[in-house]
Amino acid sequence: NGPTAEAAVSGKQSSYSWARAPDAPEVKIFEKRGEAEHCSRRNVRVTLDEHTVALLNKHTKSRCFVSGMALAEIERILVDQWRLLADGKSLVYNSPVASPEELTSNGDWDLVLWAGGRWSLDDALRQDLGCSMHVGNSEDVLVFEMRQFTHKQRSTAVQQVRLQDLAQLASVDLAFVARQAALLVLPAVAGSISPYRVVLRFAREACSKRNKDPPIAWLWLLGLPQELTAAGKSSAGQVSGRRAGQHKNLLEALDAELTGLGVSSGEMPANALEAVVGPSPLPAWVVRLRAAVAALQERVFSPAEVSVRWVDASYWSSDRVVCQSAGHASGRSTPLVLIGDVAMGKPFYLGTTLNVHLAEVKALSRLPVIRWGNPLDVGMDESGTMAVAPWLEYEQRYRELVQRTPGFCRRHVMQ
Repeated sequence: NGPTAEAAVSGKQSSYSWARAPDAPEVKIFEKRGEAEHCSRRNVRVTLDEHTVALLNKHTKSRCFVSGMALAEIERILVDQWRLLADGKSLVYNSPVASPEELTSNGDWDLVLWAGGRWSLDDALRQDLGCSMHVGNSEDVLVFEMRQFTHKQRSTAVQQVRLQDLAQLASVDLAFVARQAALLVLPAVAGSISPYRVVLRFAREACSKRNKDPPIAWLWLLGLPQELTAAGKSSAGQVSGRRAGQHKNLLEALDAELTGLGVSSGEMPANALEAVVGPSPLPAWVVRLRAAVAALQERVFSPAEVSVRWVDASYWSSDRVVCQSAGHASGRSTPLVLIGDVAMGKPFYLGTTLNVHLAEVKALSRLPVIRWGNPLDVGMDESGTMAVAPWLEYEQRYRELVQRTPGFCRRHVMQ
């Protein structure tokens, strides 16, 4: 999503439509993407928790929201609701905004809400604003995207793998399956085998709730050998985001990645689960990794369409989310509040950060300063340094959130 500049928003629903309150301020959203590009991410599905589903359905007066929705569908519903409330000029497409100062120097805004992505503010600008980014726990992981599953105990298409089968499998310790297979092909001394961790996520292939829609799943393989992640970084400079083509199974996808990284050359042994006797032409970590992935192929209903990509699985957080943006002609500062991924985020396999973001926006909406008609300049000195005071409660909530979550590594960083 592109950055957002706004003061507040309001609406009351009658039996037929939304109506703006008479004291509602001007609100304008600047969207970097064009209208045709908006609501286009149908290949990304989001696991919404119960609280988020209830929150969204309550405020849209609908039952449209369910867990596992395509991100594009979530965007479409929210944009449709916004258009019912606001005029046609309040959402401006094809409007990239390089910095908050670009807004504050060209408009008399009471507040700028910056809802951009993680990298929407560069490091130098973050430092000037006092909201530098801090990366907590981080690792490079392989993510296998899987389709066309086969259930060996079911013969007909109607009886094939269903979403509930994957739900049951997600509760199984798949990491144990991977580690056992790795040790069976090539025993290792204690501590010399990679501590594989496996996370399985799943959704319906189509944006529908019909049971006949085929499932899609993602297998996150963590705790990879250091030799593999090092090869990925040295080969492409940046492993994150590199994507391979479609393959017939997990092992074929892994072998293609290993070959692409230059880790191995030539033909791999066909049976990755066969115990190694005598010297192996492959490094020990490759032999064990291939065995682990081959065992997972059988355990996750033998997907016949697989792609693999690298993902940077990290926690990140801003030093602060309430800042002062300069640039106004009068010399005063304009409150700047960071929301969404520009403020913080966590690895996707732990569950979508969208649940956290929406909860934080809900908390922001409850601040007294959001109530229309309240003057924002009460108690402000000439330089505007008190402009952020009404928003500090939101800042404190944010700090408590990231400090109590170990992955952000913020307990001894924030002052």
